[in-house]
Amino acid sequence: MIEAVPPLPEEAQPALAAYEAMEASKTAHFAYLAEVDARVQGGGQRTLADEARLHTLLAEHDRAVESFKGAILDLLQSAPEAHAAFLRYITTRNAASAH
Repeated sequence: MIEAVPPLPEEAQPALAAYEAMEASKTAHFAYLAEVDARVQGGGQRTLADEARLHTLLAEHDRAVESFKGAILDLLQSAPEAHAAFLRYITTRNAASAH
């Protein structure tokens, strides 16, 4: 049985936005990497433009990770209960989306 996603406290909204930005940047990087790999597997080549785009996407993801780390630490320090609720929210949401 899939558990219902618990409500998210308002204080946790910045952490959620940072988490979603981090997830989006990871998805964008992996999607482009898969596109390039498929092209190479099909006999194409990885270009300098591909390398530059992958570098840019990875740098964007690195920034998103740092932003999330800051947001989650801020939440832990300012509202420990909201931090715990955020972790429950993300864990439950991710488990529900995995099914």
